[in-house]
This record gives sequence, C-alpha cells and structure tokens, in this order.
Amino acid sequence: MKKLDWYIFLKHIKTFFFTALLFTIIAVAIDYSEKVSKIIEHDLSFRQAMEYRYIPYIPYINGELWPLFALISVIFVASRLANNSEVIAILGAGVSFWRYLRPFVLSSVLLCILFALGRHFVIPNSNETYRYYEVLYFWPREQKVLNNDIHILLDPESKIYVRSFRKSDTTLLNVRFETFNGDTLEILKSKKIEWLGEPNRWRIKNHEKRRIIGDREELTLKGGEIDTSFNLHPDDFVKYASQSEMMTTPKLIDYVEYEKAKGVGPTKEFEIEILRRSADPFTLLILTLIGASIASRKKRGGIGVNLAIGVAIGALYIVLSKFSQTFAINSSWHPFFGVWLPNIMFAVVAYIAYRSAQK
Repeated sequence: MKKLDWYIFLKHIKTFFFTALLFTIIAVAIDYSEKVSKIIEHDLSFRQAMEYRYIPYIPYINGELWPLFALISVIFVASRLANNSEVIAILGAGVSFWRYLRPFVLSSVLLCILFALGRHFVIPNSNETYRYYEVLYFWPREQKVLNNDIHILLDPESKIYVRSFRKSDTTLLNVRFETFNGDTLEILKSKKIEWLGEPNRWRIKNHEKRRIIGDREELTLKGGEIDTSFNLHPDDFVKYASQSEMMTTPKLIDYVEYEKAKGVGPTKEFEIEILRRSADPFTLLILTLIGASIASRKKRGGIGVNLAIGVAIGALYIVLSKFSQTFAINSSWHPFFGVWLPNIMFAVVAYIAYRSAQK
C-alpha cells in the first residue's frame, strides 16, 4: 500500500462509518417516534427501551443497509476527489484507472469480511432479542401459532396428528400417534397431552392404544396417564414472521434439516436466508465498484448529482433484490438463482460503468 492507497483507503473507511452512524441515528429517531406510544403504553423505562428495542435494532438496520452505506460513501469520496481534480492528477501521472480503484476495492473487501461475519453470527443474535420483544410489546401479529390440524413427522417410522394446540398452557388436544414397524401399525389416541418440561417430556391423558397387524386389530391399552418423552417441542407450533433472521447460520442450517425431517412446512424461505447472508457482502463490493466508476468523473452538478444517482441505484437494487427473493419463495425458482440474480445483473452494470469510466 502506497501513500495514495492509504489516503483513499482511510477516506473511504471513515466516510463509510460516518454515513452508517448518521443513517443509524436517523433510523432510530424515526422508529422511536413511531413506537413511543407503545413504549408508554407498556410502561417501559428508558433502560428497558434501549435494552429491548434499540440496542438490538442498531445491528438489524445496519445489516439491511450496509451495501447502501458503502455505495453512498464511495460516491461521496470519489466525487470529492473528482471535484478537487485529484482524479485527473492521478490519471495524468500515468496511473491506470484500475490501479486508482484498488484502494476502494481493498476497503470494500475489509467491509465485506466484517459484513459477512455480522450477517452470519452477530446480527442474528441481536435479531433474536429484537424480534422477541417486538412481538411481546409492539407487533404481536408477527408471531404465528399453528393451532389446528397439524401433521408432524417425529422420525422416519412415526408421525403425529394434533387436532388443536393451546399455547396458553402448552397442551395438545385430540392427538393421534402412528408408528410403523414392518407390517405392524400402532395407533395411540389421546384426548389431551400436557407439556412437562425439558427435555421434551409430555404427559399423555385419556388414551387408548391399538395395534393393527395385517387384517387383525387389537386393543392393547386404554385409560390412565403416561409420562413419556418424544421428539416434539411446543416451539414446533410457534413461528415468527421473521424467524429465519433470528438464528445464526449454523443454527439455521440445523433448523432446515430439522424441519425437513419433521415435514412441518416449507423451508425455502430459510434456505434463501442462508444464501442471502453470503450474497449480501458481494453486493457491497459490486456497489462500491459501480459508485467509484460513476463518481470519478467531474460533473457540472458536483456531488449532489452523483449522490442522487447513487441513491437511485441503491433503491433499484433493494427493489430488485426483494422482488427476486419473493418470487423465488413463491415459485419454482431455485433459491440460489433468486438470491444471486440481482448480484449477477449489477455485476454487469459494474463492468459497463468501469469500461465507460474516465481513463
């Protein structure tokens, strides 16, 4: 790294974190103005509001907008260099345009690494707190409970049907277990099953057990209570609208395998979230290249025009990204294609911007 590299590198890093800080303060202020009535309604102290809402909210909003912050900061820095004729001096000294872009690339790679670590590990942990208290105090509808007619695969040889689940006391009503063992089918019916606690302990009440072997059926047990344990947890019946954002990537991978084994529901949304956490850091790098290529030419409108172009590009990317992910969830698209399509398209835009940039 030469002096020129350090000069541009440090300018970009400082501007990026200043941009992130500025937008974070604005986002927190706007969110507080919207949620202040709920905070007062639930009689939350300042410490509780910060602990339950805003300390976890800061990583969340940064996780969503870091690529946009990178685009705005690189446009600001490159525009200042262009307006001060520093870009002309650099290129006039025989430095190639790619060599001029190198410190921007290095700084964005550093930000990509930090962003990837945050998306995979740090942000999901804060989201878990943020989403939990959001459901508890602000948006109860974000929590969805599977109440009626639930089919769950406990293991390859047994399944359970629950007519209704009562969340208030974690009770299963009108339950039917089916266990297959060769040509033998065992059926256990119960009017009521109560949760006893970890690890997956339940109390089966008012039950009857039947065994079907070929064409013969026999009643083996009826009445009484059984304390037992099986592969089912009350959390299997409770879902959050943004549950995929509340788990670190290793936990998310395990959760997808767990859901597939139980056959509880579709897992495509969770698979897309895993892919998105790896795709977003590359987005930051791509938008940095676009911003640096566009803003390095001196324009009559100055920084304002370049920032307007940058915000428009960032907004277009966000819209395209959300559209492709939603389309992938609700269609036959492969999750990888749905997540990476915006990056592929904007990589082409970055190449065009680089080829047409001032040399």
